Amino acid sequence: MTNNYEPIKTDELINRGLELPTTDAMYFPIEDFDEFKYELEKVGGVYTFSDGDGNIFYVGCSADLYKRLRQQIRGYAQGNRLLLTKIQQTDDVTIDIYFESDSAKRGLYEHFLIIQNDPELQGDAKLRMTDKEKPPKKLTEEERVAQYEALLYEIGYKHHYKGVPIDDLVEEYQVEKVEITGAINRFFKD
Repeated sequence: MTNNYEPIKTDELINRGLELPTTDAMYFPIEDFDEFKYELEKVGGVYTFSDGDGNIFYVGCSADLYKRLRQQIRGYAQGNRLLLTKIQQTDDVTIDIYFESDSAKRGLYEHFLIIQNDPELQGDAKLRMTDKEKPPKKLTEEERVAQYEALLYEIGYKHHYKGVPIDDLVEEYQVEKVEITGAINRFFKD
């Protein structure tokens, strides 16, 4: 049995008139964000950040809009640093929200908005696999040894040329003191 359908690409859906839901949407200035905690908490959707001229500079989606937006606006660990910098440097930032509980539709709407608006902070980044999605590369023993040697050289360099105390390097790199002193003696003999 063969399939009698052609797969539809997002670009084709857009050309056919894909539209975002507007009935379940809202927008507000970024400084009013905390006022909408209860409307956004544990609710899924797509969001955009735009400047005072209405130019969208970032598009995202989340299953918990409040949590994700808070991370990005406040600069918490999971937030996007480039986005935080742009927000801090831009006047009249507005957040637009399109509520959507279905994760597949959220992804489709997000992709749609990225293609339609070409946000400056994304380019094609959203279309590529993120580092978290990529399977980890298996290193050969030789590659692991080479990486470790490079790390030891970097540590020895910091101590020998930059004067960083060995105890600080032990704490920073989580490497035994004996390994660091051995690297210093091996790579930086005078």
